Amino acid sequence: MKSPFAAVAALVLVAGCTPGTENATEAANDSPIANIIAPRPEPSKSPDQTFVDSVASLNAYIAGAGSLAEQKGTSARVKAFGKKLMLDRTQSTMKLKLAAATQPDLLIDASLDDEQNDNIATLQKANGAAFDTALKAQMVVALTKLEALLKERYLANEGDPELKSFASYGAPPVRANLAAAKAL
Repeated sequence: MKSPFAAVAALVLVAGCTPGTENATEAANDSPIANIIAPRPEPSKSPDQTFVDSVASLNAYIAGAGSLAEQKGTSARVKAFGKKLMLDRTQSTMKLKLAAATQPDLLIDASLDDEQNDNIATLQKANGAAFDTALKAQMVVALTKLEALLKERYLANEGDPELKSFASYGAPPVRANLAAAKAL
């Protein structure tokens, strides 16, 4: 049985033998297989798209950490904090979707980045007081980032007015979440 890698390699070799090309690299770049081997870089995102993706990702990460806090927190206070994080960040994401809907080209990507995934993994592995300590540290950092992102957007003189409005109304709950995180 031939491996998929062998099939791709064979296609690359065949592409390199295309008549009328000066070299294999030129032929490979012109072949359909070139996009599989060396994908073209994505076009840069608009400031509005970057804002929407950043907020959605932070909301998803914070809500995920909140869910873990509800399950693994050592006290009723930590569990209540987790529930509040989940509710607030879920509500924020719904409002973000409404604000972003005014621009049909804005698509919300709430994918976690590598650091956020690592942080969730740390919380999943931690237990007891170590969990509570890690949660507090992570949430102070994440909520500070989110607060700065929202503040930057609503103070900016450019950008979509609906997203600016979202940012201005979204900042107070983030500040409240941040104060609660610091008080844990």
